[in-house]
Amino acid sequence: MNQPNRLWNRDFDIRTRVISLISVLLIPLLALSGWLAYSYADAERRVIETKRYDAVNNVTFLFDREIGRLQGVLNGVALSPALIGGDFENFRSHAQTIVAAINGPLTVFDTAGRELFSTRQPNDPPPQRAVPVAPIVGQANYPVGVSGVTPRDTTDTPTVTIAVPVLRDNKTIYILQNTIEPSRLSGLFADADLQPTWTSAVVDGQGRFIARSKNSDASIGALARPELGIAARGPASAGEFNNVTLEGIQSSNSFRRSKLTGWTSVVAVPAVEINAPLRRTQFLVLFGGLAISLTSLAVAWRMATRISEPVRKLSEASVALVEGRPLPEFPHQITELTEVRVAFEHAGAKLAHLAAIVASSGDAILSVGLDGNVMSWNPGAERLFGYKADEIIGQPKALIIPDDLLKQAMDQLKLARSGERVRTETQRLRKDGTSIEVSLDLAPIGDKNGSIIGMSTIAHDITEKKAADKHQHFLMRELTHRSKNLLAVIDAMARQTVRSADSLADFEKRFSSRIQGLAASHDLLVSQNWAAASLRELISKHIQIFSGDIHSRLESSGPDVYVGVEAAQTIGLALHELATNSVKYGALSRPGGKIHVHWSFENMSGDRKGLCVVWQERGGPPVTKPARTGFGHIVIERMVAQSLSGDVTLNYAPGGLIWTLRFPTSLLVDLSTTSPPHRTPALTT
Repeated sequence: MNQPNRLWNRDFDIRTRVISLISVLLIPLLALSGWLAYSYADAERRVIETKRYDAVNNVTFLFDREIGRLQGVLNGVALSPALIGGDFENFRSHAQTIVAAINGPLTVFDTAGRELFSTRQPNDPPPQRAVPVAPIVGQANYPVGVSGVTPRDTTDTPTVTIAVPVLRDNKTIYILQNTIEPSRLSGLFADADLQPTWTSAVVDGQGRFIARSKNSDASIGALARPELGIAARGPASAGEFNNVTLEGIQSSNSFRRSKLTGWTSVVAVPAVEINAPLRRTQFLVLFGGLAISLTSLAVAWRMATRISEPVRKLSEASVALVEGRPLPEFPHQITELTEVRVAFEHAGAKLAHLAAIVASSGDAILSVGLDGNVMSWNPGAERLFGYKADEIIGQPKALIIPDDLLKQAMDQLKLARSGERVRTETQRLRKDGTSIEVSLDLAPIGDKNGSIIGMSTIAHDITEKKAADKHQHFLMRELTHRSKNLLAVIDAMARQTVRSADSLADFEKRFSSRIQGLAASHDLLVSQNWAAASLRELISKHIQIFSGDIHSRLESSGPDVYVGVEAAQTIGLALHELATNSVKYGALSRPGGKIHVHWSFENMSGDRKGLCVVWQERGGPPVTKPARTGFGHIVIERMVAQSLSGDVTLNYAPGGLIWTLRFPTSLLVDLSTTSPPHRTPALTT
């Protein structure tokens, strides 16, 4: 007994489970904390990068604004009449005034590049041309030309020049140039929102410093680091790169090239400043997470130890409960264990009670393992499915499931595995192969650890209920369909009768007669269980309404055929109207008059098979075509043709009216094979 107990305790050791639980909880919590910390650090880094990006934009804007200001001044000077007229003596006084505003000498070149005028002092270095002369000549709207900085190794004072064209008659005649010292531009960095640890610079297209926020005097005119030179000469107008500054600091840089000057602005942020948030986060995540984990695991171990020992005493009580023995006494240190003992005692009583219920239930109660095999089978299941318990236990449940429902059953088993209950109505198979309708209540079965080990099923036979429901639904559909058709017919008769009636009394008489004719058709349909009506009987029924001596007044011939419900109603209405007219004006209005009706099969248009019905009156008064037509004429000619998808002809022959109806044989019903009755198109008005 000791060895099994040790194995049992090892499998369900509370300390291991609590430690595992705490570990499982800590892992996502620590992961979430780390993710949040790294997200925060990344956000801080992005803020720094955004500020760096904004700073380089500010630097570019400040330098563009200054160069733009100088360009504006030069463009204004280029409009001087004295300059345009070549009167440099008069232009000099104007130029001297401008020099004070732009803080740099003015020089005028001709289109060949020869110097024509200058305000520089004798000790000033000769000016460089900002741009080649040739591209400017002949271009009235040539943009400002801005040069790079003169190399430091070729001059003591590096300079930058700005040139604009002087136009006469929309042609360039001179080049006006201003020469400035780049050192005057270094003061612009103060307004660029730079951090104290950041470094900013502006370089020309060759990668030479035009201005720098730190060590400016020693840097102007000198070549920048290769990485910055590549950025200045490259195709990209903006971007990022890493390098080491002149001060030897590893930095991360943002750069932007000016469209106005072609110069490249750069802002360098020390890499240690960029990476500082991440380093802080790494420290906090590593040491903070370690401290939290160790503390949590230590507390969990202590609490689990205090719980596990008393709980182990429950094993003996569990064995006694399963075997049906009285529960043993055991010492405990946890108040809840007393409640567990009481629950065990109640559970023992309930188990016995439930076992009796399962055995005596009229429903099939069974259980299925996760492998799909039957584990238990009560007497109700034996009666419902026909299998004895020893025949089915251990066999696949698929034995009682139709093939087309196997996937549905597997899906239900998956739901039970996930802990869900399923209630449904479906089909199952008996041992003899017959199908039965059942309602199922499926629920997961768990073991003492809470793990799902199978699925319980309660099956109730609902075959008779399903059949009754199906029959009721069929009757309701039929009743609804027939009621709608009947109401449509009555509505059409009422509306058309009103239109042709001379008075209320006339309407009442005509409408009552037509209702009587419709009732005659319905009597025939009822005698055939509302499946169809004999055409021969339909004709006789409607003639008999107006003539009691039907044998002497009616002659009919043709094959025995049956027409569908709607067709019977429509043809009946037409026959009623024909008989009514015959009584008033035709053969039935005289004692010797007779009605001849014959029908036969014939081919219709479009290779359709059809039935031709001919109504012919004889022995009546001479026939003339009526001057006015009413509802009866609409019924016997247009309505019956539309409703039956056929055609009607009326021949007002002097010897008697001839009415011919042709309609497709698809409206006929074979009572020996058709069930439920064939439906035809509803009556239309």
